[in-house]
Amino acid sequence: MSDLKRIVELANLMVTQTAAVAKIEEDLKTAKRALQRIETEDLPELMREVGMASVTLEDGSVIEVKEEVDCGISEERRPEAHKWLIDNGFGGLIKTEVVVAFGRGEQEAAETFSAEVVQLTGQHPMVVERVHPATLKSFVKEQMEAGASIPAETFALRPYSKAKLKPPKNR
Repeated sequence: MSDLKRIVELANLMVTQTAAVAKIEEDLKTAKRALQRIETEDLPELMREVGMASVTLEDGSVIEVKEEVDCGISEERRPEAHKWLIDNGFGGLIKTEVVVAFGRGEQEAAETFSAEVVQLTGQHPMVVERVHPATLKSFVKEQMEAGASIPAETFALRPYSKAKLKPPKNR
């Protein structure tokens, strides 16, 4: 078999495999959307209708409906959100970052980064205060479970119910 023929065969195989991967990825997206609907809409709604918070299946798996929340702090709401956290005794959630952008070839200056960064590199650090998204979500969920009032618009709160699957315990 000639080299050109082998190249063409492998190239055709690559085209076929690329299409197969694309199909599998699309099928996976569809399956994930269907699972999310069952987890966050269909099952919690039905279980709420019949007054059940959990159910144990024949194989020992347990389905429980838990209350979840999505949240975040937008750039325009950051001052308001940080003020609310500070005013309510939760300022410790806010972390301050000092960021300096180094250009290509400035690795040595980056490695010697210290409090004197302006003098060493001529760069002016950017100081940013942020609350890590996972920390915020955990905090908001904890406060909501405790019955505390969190400003929904400030923190872009979106509470929802989610059915969670606990696999059966090994016997």
